[in-house]
Amino acid sequence: MTPTAGTLSYWEAELGNVRVPCAPIDDVPEILAHSHTKQSDIILSYEESGGGTLRGVAQPFRFSGRRLSTELPPPYLGEDSKKLLQGLGIGEAEIRDPMMRGVVN
Repeated sequence: MTPTAGTLSYWEAELGNVRVPCAPIDDVPEILAHSHTKQSDIILSYEESGGGTLRGVAQPFRFSGRRLSTELPPPYLGEDSKKLLQGLGIGEAEIRDPMMRGVVN
């Protein structure tokens, strides 16, 4: 059966025929549902402060046979902005100004 033009299987076949290495790029739900992801034990679950559960994918890499630990959930948008800007040596007044103008959350 010949793949339909424009489909994933079509492009994988076309690029494979001319020896171009390729693979599809999955979105997060596809990654979470993939059998390899489940078997690799890289799905993370975090309890959100609002009471729900957030799922994500850990780094698939291992260093010296160990995976990097991920103990904290990712920050909410803007949660660490002030601390990061202070770490760059930006003063309090300069930080407040862009935040007030909506440039930085």
